[in-house]
Amino acid sequence: MRDRRGVSSVLGVVMILGITVMMVTSLMVIGVVALQASQSDSKLAQMENSMSQLSSQASLVALGQSSSYQFDLGDVGTDSVRVDEDAGSMLIEMNVSEEEDIIIYETDQLGALVFEHGDHEIAYQAGGVWARTGDDGGTMLSPPEFHYRDATLTLPIIVISGDDSTSGQVTGGFAQGDTTTEFPNVTEDLVNPVDNATVKISIQSEYHRGWYEYLEERSEGEINHEPDNQTVEMELTMPFEDGFSSAIAVRDRYDPTGEGGGPPDDTPGEGPNGVNESEIEEGVYYPSASQAIEDEINDCLDNVCDEFDESNDTFEGGTVYFTNESLELSDVEFVTDDGDIRVVIDGKLEGLGDVSVSGEHNVSIYTRDIGDMPGGGDSVNNAEGNDAVQFRLYVHSNVGDWDLGSGEDDPAFKGIIYAPSTDITIRGNFDFKGAIVANEITDKGSPATGIEFDPALEREDLEFEAEVDAIQYLHVTEIEIAIDFD
Repeated sequence: MRDRRGVSSVLGVVMILGITVMMVTSLMVIGVVALQASQSDSKLAQMENSMSQLSSQASLVALGQSSSYQFDLGDVGTDSVRVDEDAGSMLIEMNVSEEEDIIIYETDQLGALVFEHGDHEIAYQAGGVWARTGDDGGTMLSPPEFHYRDATLTLPIIVISGDDSTSGQVTGGFAQGDTTTEFPNVTEDLVNPVDNATVKISIQSEYHRGWYEYLEERSEGEINHEPDNQTVEMELTMPFEDGFSSAIAVRDRYDPTGEGGGPPDDTPGEGPNGVNESEIEEGVYYPSASQAIEDEINDCLDNVCDEFDESNDTFEGGTVYFTNESLELSDVEFVTDDGDIRVVIDGKLEGLGDVSVSGEHNVSIYTRDIGDMPGGGDSVNNAEGNDAVQFRLYVHSNVGDWDLGSGEDDPAFKGIIYAPSTDITIRGNFDFKGAIVANEITDKGSPATGIEFDPALEREDLEFEAEVDAIQYLHVTEIEIAIDFD
């Protein structure tokens, strides 16, 4: 019995020692793993910070504020940093009609500067910094050079070139290469403002999820994400007005001084030219009438319209009149008892004066071009009891500048002037009631000028099916950045 107890005591000691060794070993293994994980996290955090600093300095080079920059990403040990000039692609298209897409810009080599640590990546691409683990599609750490606001897209596309890789202490430099303006491009007839077009941007990138989340949060538009193809597509859209609520609605600005200023203050009341400032709206977007005008012209060319005969002074309702020549509408009466009247001009409306409208329906003028009008003493739809709903003038976007009114007598106009792509200058003692829609209005009228909104328009919408102006101003530039390691 004494011998068995001695053996049991020895076995107990051995077991305790074994358990102790196992516990110490396990703690050591766990500690090593934890230390390695901590070191890995620290290295990734340090590289994220270094890449973000590099991004801000690279932007200075890309935007021309510095010609070159030397960088130091620190010691990455056995990990690697490489330039992959084949990483990513971008395509920018403009849809100008159902049948036509124009390629604004295309590259299959966006390029990227990539730090690799196991299955982790931190990359600088297109001006942004992205992180990726395995095939998770990545996240954004700092935003790319992509600016979309108030219907204006500014896109300096930074393209990275180089084919080197390195490890250990990573230092190097980058320098600006060629800079190419892709849009606007006068040679290719690609100009601002963009009119009745939709802009679509397609990005292929290993950091596609990061791109998708960024664009979804920061941009107005329809965004489609296809993870299997590592692709993000964005179609830019812009809310637009389709009714009337003010006497003056401009995309850009209203200048009541005629000297490049804006409204003198925000206090409702009579402006210097008789415009109540509560009836002025700036920064509002109306769709162009150009497509509606083209559609009307094409319908008439198919011989479905009556010829406009200038020798007549009375025109009956329920009819569409057409001319492909220059035309002056003066001393005419539109009788709308039998329905609406449309006048389609595939030429130039040279003048507009002493036009009367009677009956319960409306008159709409669609013109490809227009001259200065109305003249001194002329009156358009100004009969007692008429309202602005009864006369609408739609102007094509081909008309860049237009003088409204003259310095003679007191022309009067009651109706809608719809020219959202046109810069209008108001002259003389112009008396207007209704709504003027323009890109910009410079009011050089005298203090006797009176412009007021007609409340009858509050229940009116656009009579044509509007096509959304997806974007008004587009600025696309490709900037090459070459990266070399020391």
